[in-house]
Amino acid sequence: MNKQPKVSIIIPVYNVEPYIEQCIKSVLGQTYRQLEVILVDDCSPDHSMDIADKCIRTSASNDLEFKCLKHENNRDVSAARNTGIKAATGEFLFFLDSDDYIMPECIELLMECVEKYPDAEMVCGGYKIFGNSKWNLSLENKPLPLYSDNRDWINEALLKSDVFHVTVMNKLVRRSFILKYELFFEEGIRHEDDIWNFEVAKHVSRIAVSKHDTYVYVIHEGSFITNLKGDLFKTRYYRMAVIKYFVNHITDPYRKRQISYVSNYIRINFPKGSVPCEFKNDVRYVYARLIKEATGRQKLVLWLYYVIPKHILSKLYRIKNRLCQYPLHIMNV
Repeated sequence: MNKQPKVSIIIPVYNVEPYIEQCIKSVLGQTYRQLEVILVDDCSPDHSMDIADKCIRTSASNDLEFKCLKHENNRDVSAARNTGIKAATGEFLFFLDSDDYIMPECIELLMECVEKYPDAEMVCGGYKIFGNSKWNLSLENKPLPLYSDNRDWINEALLKSDVFHVTVMNKLVRRSFILKYELFFEEGIRHEDDIWNFEVAKHVSRIAVSKHDTYVYVIHEGSFITNLKGDLFKTRYYRMAVIKYFVNHITDPYRKRQISYVSNYIRINFPKGSVPCEFKNDVRYVYARLIKEATGRQKLVLWLYYVIPKHILSKLYRIKNRLCQYPLHIMNV
């Protein structure tokens, strides 16, 4: 009987004292047992690591391999994940945030996809939200293929938030694939999942899908996304840093789709006519780069969107909607 492949679960730990116990217990309760669990203490100021250590030591059936690593200084979640990647020895990597948790069959269901589609570089699963959120991140009712080697479809799916959602959560990835393309997380920047997903989409050629929702994303008062709601400037600052990264890393062969993705990203976060003064130069820079990278009709549409006043643009949108039965897509990049 062939030995099951090892999966390395990488868990950054920082200031999650109320949540870490549930996270660790969810890993200890996995039905798939060939696990290497890597806890990276990013200089957590509370007792998170003490709680995690107690959970591991007092577990009745702990046959899992645990590694506890510690940063000398607080470096952020990206650095913690990168430390975990470098220390991992599993054939597959799975990233779990320490204030979230996974269902008992999570890894087993993802690995069943690997067994069925052994050449898949990545397996994507769905997840649930615990807390106040309008997001729907389930894959259970989405009309998705269970496997695809169509690189064009994969690239489009990974860059559309209404398909897999732009995040690292509940994705099982081959370690060799990550190392081959050096798909480490960008350090010193927030919304690092967006950047990582942007880079992964350039290289993935074979993907499998588990439609089971086995990851639970917990929204709470101390979470990053909740904290940002009270600080609009900080939210925009982080988003602009991500947008600048995008425009400086647009490459072939999916240049047109990447430009479309970035243009939509900036329209959502910096809507025309309501850009704060402190970000206007940044927005000009981004559009100038996008127009430079684009060609043909896409270049024209970006330029028109940039120069046409907001009230005229709104009228054009309304005209487009009235004429939607015709092949006229004047505002789609």
